[in-house]
Amino acid sequence: MVAKIGVKPCLVVEKSPPNLCRMPDLVRAFADMDPKLLIFTRDPYAVCASWAGRYSRERIVREWYPELAGKIDSDEAFYRTLGKMYGERAEMMVPLRDIAAITVSYEELTEQTAAVAERLETVFPLLAGLDPGTSVRVKDYAPQPLRNMNDSQIDSLSPDQLRWVSDGLAPHERAITTLGYGLRGH
Repeated sequence: MVAKIGVKPCLVVEKSPPNLCRMPDLVRAFADMDPKLLIFTRDPYAVCASWAGRYSRERIVREWYPELAGKIDSDEAFYRTLGKMYGERAEMMVPLRDIAAITVSYEELTEQTAAVAERLETVFPLLAGLDPGTSVRVKDYAPQPLRNMNDSQIDSLSPDQLRWVSDGLAPHERAITTLGYGLRGH
């Protein structure tokens, strides 16, 4: 459909997390369009803190873990599940590095924006002319230049919540370490 209706040249971005598990198949399916995979990572604790503020227990069950219906009945279970969710995604990302055109971390993007823009333009020539200083709207924040919000998000987690997230991440420690992160206080 993209090839049929797309204006040439075009850039199609697909970022839905469910497609992480079928990404090698998607890359093969779109081989005639020269797909390029970008892996984007972020500190697991910041991601889990963000998810905790955006997703209810019910949504986690409905959209990701229907088998846990009635089992995410406490804050501890909720934060462990968020850690598990990140860990499972990390496990899927690690082997994708072999077929990725570029890997970028949130931390690099927000702290070395111009350098990341150059790397992106090299891989995706249609992005030429990116303005690394532009203001962007991220989620429900007012437009602003990119900035690293990890510390403020992680600081929103209590010591217990941090420990519970770590418990959920622990079975996936190797994948998390491979992506450049580590477990805290575990």
